[in-house]
Amino acid sequence: MDGTTMDLKRKMLALLKEDEEFRYAVIGLLGIEDLRSGQIRLENVLVKLEEAQVRLQGAIERLTESHNKLVERQDALEKVIEMLIKRQNALEGAFQKLVERHDSLERAVQKLTEAQTRTEEALQELSRQVGRLSDTIGFGLEDIARVVVPGWLYRHEGIELENLTRKFIKVNG
Repeated sequence: MDGTTMDLKRKMLALLKEDEEFRYAVIGLLGIEDLRSGQIRLENVLVKLEEAQVRLQGAIERLTESHNKLVERQDALEKVIEMLIKRQNALEGAFQKLVERHDSLERAVQKLTEAQTRTEEALQELSRQVGRLSDTIGFGLEDIARVVVPGWLYRHEGIELENLTRKFIKVNG
């Protein structure tokens, strides 16, 4: 570089340092002010982005914490569901046993009903037989009494009977 160029550069730098009006004119011509205001706007946006990032980081941490709690709750619910499934299976087994027991009791009741019917029929037959036996014994006793009672009454009570007659006497009906 030659001396004039160097000299010009020194003068320009001195003017930029000393002359505020010249400095602003150069800045305006070069568009530095627009760049500077753009840079300031970018810096402001960057600050806002950093603040937003901090807020987002906090939100992510809270969401992560909530997510972890939900996972814990889900694990607990899965354990409860497993326990309920086991209990339901046990209840189904118990219910099946009850059904089988019920069926068994139904069969037993049916057998008892049939036995009761046979018992009632046998009791009716026995009643008929006892009635016939009663008639047979009754007539036999009456025949014996016809012979024995008149003598006994005469010896012990002094009552004399000529003849005893067999009759049916209805009592209360």
